This record gives sequence, C-alpha cells and structure tokens, in this order.
Amino acid sequence: MNALNYTILHADGHKTLGRIRNFPTEPAAAVRAVERLVAAAMGEDAHFEPVSVWHEGERTHMFVDETGRLKRLRRNEAATAIYRADVLARQKSPLPPESLSWIAGDAVLLSRRVG
Repeated sequence: MNALNYTILHADGHKTLGRIRNFPTEPAAAVRAVERLVAAAMGEDAHFEPVSVWHEGERTHMFVDETGRLKRLRRNEAATAIYRADVLARQKSPLPPESLSWIAGDAVLLSRRVG
C-alpha cells in the first residue's frame, strides 16, 4: 500500500487537502477506494465522472459531478480553470476560454492517476 493525496475543490472557493495513507495498489481496490472518497466528498447523490487533466506537471484525474449544472450547482472556478487549461493546452488553434464548458459543484482532484 502507498499514499494518495487529494484536494477537494469546493465550489465556494475553499480547498480541503487530504491523504489516504494506506491506499491500495491493486487496481480494482484502488478504484473502489477512490469511489468511496469521491462519494464522501461530493455526496451519495452525485453522478461523478473522472476527467483526465494535466495539473502541476502531471497527468491526473479530477472527479466532477456530471449533473452539477443540471442541478444548478454553483460554478467551481478552481476546477473550471484546471479543466480549461488542460483542454486549451491540447488545442491546435486558440479558443476563448469562456467558449468551453465549466464545472459545477465540488470536485476532487487526485495527486496522480488511479486505476
């Protein structure tokens, strides 16, 4: 087992840092551990999906509520900035950032890819 660091990016702008010390190394167990973490952070009713993003020099996962906008959750500026930076870095021609989708509700950013 090893550790996994994560950051909960709250829609109100504050961040909660956390660490799972005994994070499983077996892929299926690791995915289940992340699912439990995300459900605890975002709520059991969240329809969370992983978004692959480039953050702080690493490819990682950020989990967002795919129905957050439908639920009229607050716009998450920090999560939106991370998501858009990744999309814009992969574009061949520049796009206005506001033309891209935005993240609603809390998000969970992992320190590395899992699964």
